[in-house]
Amino acid sequence: MLFRNSAMTLTYETRLIAALHALKLAGVGRPRSAAAQARHQRESLFHVESAELLQQRHAKTPFTRC
Repeated sequence: MLFRNSAMTLTYETRLIAALHALKLAGVGRPRSAAAQARHQRESLFHVESAELLQQRHAKTPFTRC
């Protein structure tokens, strides 16, 4: 669904998927993303940066759910 959202640029998609994939590989589970419903690029960037922050936080202090 991300690829159908015009507010989600290819760069944002790549960053979001990479962050969520890293969390999944770390055993966090399957995080859900509201980014597919973003209406503006700024909202998309918020979701991307949030996922990246979760990934960075998990790298320092692992958690089991998000």
